Amino acid sequence: MSNNEEEKSVSVAETLSQMRLDVGMVTAGLIGTRSQAQKLIDNDKVRVNGKKEKASYKLQLGDQINVTIPAPKSIELIPYDFPIDVVYEDNSVIVVNKPAGLVV
Repeated sequence: MSNNEEEKSVSVAETLSQMRLDVGMVTAGLIGTRSQAQKLIDNDKVRVNGKKEKASYKLQLGDQINVTIPAPKSIELIPYDFPIDVVYEDNSVIVVNKPAGLVV
């Protein structure tokens, strides 16, 4: 595990028993969404009782789920320099003529 990764684990209680692994990870609060859980499982970042399992694995009472969550990738935002067509401006409001296709 690198310094930027986060390790989480949970022991399967009766409430998680018989759930799919990906659903159980979300229900237990290990990860936010099922698609994130499936991605971690596919990328070999999830172990159940020390073994790799499929997302469809049915959890059993007492199973130990260990998840390694990779550090988020840094994103560099580069501002786009272009002229802004200001139609009206005062202390409370600004009206801009936004070109079509410009994402805001």
